[in-house]
Amino acid sequence: PAIVVEPSPSPENENEELAAHETIDDEQTGTLPLQDEGREAVEGTPTLSVPPAPESMEFIHFEPITDISKIKNSIIYKIAGGKYIQIDDLVPRIIQMDNGASVTLSEAIYSELLSQIPKTDLENMTPEESHKRISELAGSSEWAETLKYFTDKNNANTLGRNLLNIGPTAKLFISPDGSIIDFDLLPDRNGQSTIVTVLQKKTNGNETKYLRTGPSEEHLREYYLSKRVGQILIDILWSEKLNKLILTDGYVATSYFDPETNSWKKVEPSQMQDYKVLSPEQEENYIIDQLKTKKATYNSAQYEFTDYISTSEYPQTFILVGGENGFTEEFANQIKQTLKWLLDKSPTFRKNYLESDIRFIARPTSNPEDYLSWPTNIGRIYGYELSTDRFFGYDITQRKVLLPLNLAHEISRIAKIQEGVSGEEHDKAVYKDQGEIVNEILTYFTKEEQKALLFFHEGDATYMNLSP
Repeated sequence: PAIVVEPSPSPENENEELAAHETIDDEQTGTLPLQDEGREAVEGTPTLSVPPAPESMEFIHFEPITDISKIKNSIIYKIAGGKYIQIDDLVPRIIQMDNGASVTLSEAIYSELLSQIPKTDLENMTPEESHKRISELAGSSEWAETLKYFTDKNNANTLGRNLLNIGPTAKLFISPDGSIIDFDLLPDRNGQSTIVTVLQKKTNGNETKYLRTGPSEEHLREYYLSKRVGQILIDILWSEKLNKLILTDGYVATSYFDPETNSWKKVEPSQMQDYKVLSPEQEENYIIDQLKTKKATYNSAQYEFTDYISTSEYPQTFILVGGENGFTEEFANQIKQTLKWLLDKSPTFRKNYLESDIRFIARPTSNPEDYLSWPTNIGRIYGYELSTDRFFGYDITQRKVLLPLNLAHEISRIAKIQEGVSGEEHDKAVYKDQGEIVNEILTYFTKEEQKALLFFHEGDATYMNLSP
């Protein structure tokens, strides 16, 4: 039978014809061009079927992770949600390169790859089969192309001497925007420190840029210094709750990385409750453990207590009960009820309570200066100590107004510490907020109680050398 042969492309449509056929495999070079859409085939002429679409290009070959023992105690264990995440829950999202380097996918990236598998296929797959398929799809993703670029030694001249070198122990993480985060462990005086490199591909019009960034020198200095002098240990990890790269002490994020400005930004007190890295239950366990095992700044020994009660509203404040540093259960409950009352009645107190992030109230071991109370902390965990010897030296009317005023004073003070306000400005700011709280709660007391409340409030001004 006769075979219809297409005419050779004319110069003006040559590029179009080449573009239309550039996906045909080399092994098909000898086959005839396909008929144009809409053109009728000559009767009796064999019809050429359209070949299946070629598979996506694989930039990097990945396989499912096979040995999780090598990552159980590594930084990868912390990435997805803090150090308490169950590694078994993370395994379906961990793949590895041919040399053994592990790559953990963020929830968003994992879900995106999962959506590419037809639902009917996915329903019939075993966990092992779906893990294998995710590995295959990952290899042809855009971020895999970026990773291939950064690991290609031919690009050394454009990237400089800090070309990414991924060895078999490397731990990579793919963030929701496709940035590749490389966590490295470096030795220092306290064992190991974590540094991070963020690799990004950004397209602006027809121009594609590959960016490489990491913590600023200022943040790295803060990080290494704190590690070396035994202060708060700062770690760098990915928070899936926030979808951000953060610096954290294990309790709250202190800074976060902003990819838009390519810089680290400090977490402000007003943002603190959104930047916690632990669940409320994990926080409670963490704080109580710190109170039992570490010394507070203004206490000569570790706290000793037999129990504690907590406020019902988050963030919970833990009021110690029994032992050397705990109150009686009756007085602890009185403190709890007064806190709740202030939160209900005073908007200024509520604002300061959230920004102070006050987490405990305790009795002091000693009181050499004969103060009624003072703020203290264990790292980033702030609280205050209240002397019951001083408190119960006042009469019942005075105590009724002194407890809410004392809570307002110390929690306002801690809020200003969190804001970084110091010196004379600190006292002025504390007294200003205390005055606003007094005005918001004054009418809830009797005339005699109001007189006592104003007496104590004005007395604070005298003590701080301020004008009432």
